[in-house]
Amino acid sequence: MAQAARHFRPAHHRVLVVENDFAFARRAAAALAARLINAEVEIATDLESAERRLSRENFTAVLASQQVASDATHLVEELRARFAGPLLILTERPGNGLLSGADAIISKPCTPDTLVEALSDHLGGALAAVESSGDSCGLVGASPAMRAIFKALPRIACSEAPVFIQGAPGTGKSALARLIHDRSPRAARPFVTVDCGMLDEAAVATAFFGQAHGPRRGHGGFLERASGGTLFLDNVEALPLAFRPRLLAALRSETTQRPGEARSRRIDLRVLAAGTAMHDDGLGLWLSVLPLELPALRERREDSVLLARHFLRECADREGRSFIGFDLFAERLIAGHDWPGNAWGLKAMVQRLVVLNEGTLITADMLPAAVMRQLRPLPGPGNTPIRPLREQQDHLIEQALAAFGGNIAKAAAALQINPSTIYRRRSHLIAAE
Repeated sequence: MAQAARHFRPAHHRVLVVENDFAFARRAAAALAARLINAEVEIATDLESAERRLSRENFTAVLASQQVASDATHLVEELRARFAGPLLILTERPGNGLLSGADAIISKPCTPDTLVEALSDHLGGALAAVESSGDSCGLVGASPAMRAIFKALPRIACSEAPVFIQGAPGTGKSALARLIHDRSPRAARPFVTVDCGMLDEAAVATAFFGQAHGPRRGHGGFLERASGGTLFLDNVEALPLAFRPRLLAALRSETTQRPGEARSRRIDLRVLAAGTAMHDDGLGLWLSVLPLELPALRERREDSVLLARHFLRECADREGRSFIGFDLFAERLIAGHDWPGNAWGLKAMVQRLVVLNEGTLITADMLPAAVMRQLRPLPGPGNTPIRPLREQQDHLIEQALAAFGGNIAKAAAALQINPSTIYRRRSHLIAAE
């Protein structure tokens, strides 16, 4: 496995959602898996199966709907007989206080995010930092770099100073720019995006300043269209060098003049820019008053898993699939991969997995070969043969079962995987014999 992947911590929270409305349970589980740091989420659709799971498996918290029992008191008594940790009860009849034995009562109907916030309070604030934006990639992260950005976001959004967002393609630069605008006093005003890499060099002046004459007479250009709001210059390093001083002069003077027109027009806009690098010229210095950097996923591997969970929730909802998370092997592989395309490549993979597979968990053997390949060490001097990942998993599982005398729950706890993974792998082996 890649050296940097050792810093990724395996899941240490296991949450059981007990709910007979499977559609709601899936949405809740997906939200919890996406937002809780280092968490695995399981679903039980009735009280009996929940009791069996709690008797043989270890869970960190239980979130149970009153609908799976005759009444809330009976539900709490049955679950407390087998589980001593945080117990949250969902009910449509909240009553006049906390049920004896329950840690929290949550009124239904409620949103999955309400459950996330409630459960986080009982897990020591284990929420991942998640910020939504108009960009489909969003911004998700618990790494120090992302937390620093989220912490600075309120001050940056309220400022009028230019911002330069630096990062490789797919790191979320457009999402962050949109988020800054949406959190700013200009949020209700225009947000005009200019992809500088797509501009025709011969027509770049017309694109920014407009036309006073000709077939597009009266066209005001990007500067006028963004006035009152925000102008976002994406791939700003692609602007022609000869045009950059002219654009800088307009931004400094807060005026624009259509070619062929005598009068100048006042403009009032905030400028955000993004790119992989910035020219060390006047425009570059002017735009870099507030610099932000979005690191590549290989530099914040814990965020790869959080992003994958976030994309899985989005894609499963859109495709009408039942996926709620990844198994531990899959998450370790995702954290260890370098993701050359960053969030773009990760999201594309998750979309393929959701469309081409069935089930509730994405397992390691569903991942593409490029992601699985990292687990294969380079052959040593003795040319030691490399066994496929599936065989390595089976070998580890059999070793753990032997060590614990066949006790699946203890073997799963030692391997830090769900017992259901062992059941599934053993059923595959039996069927193959």
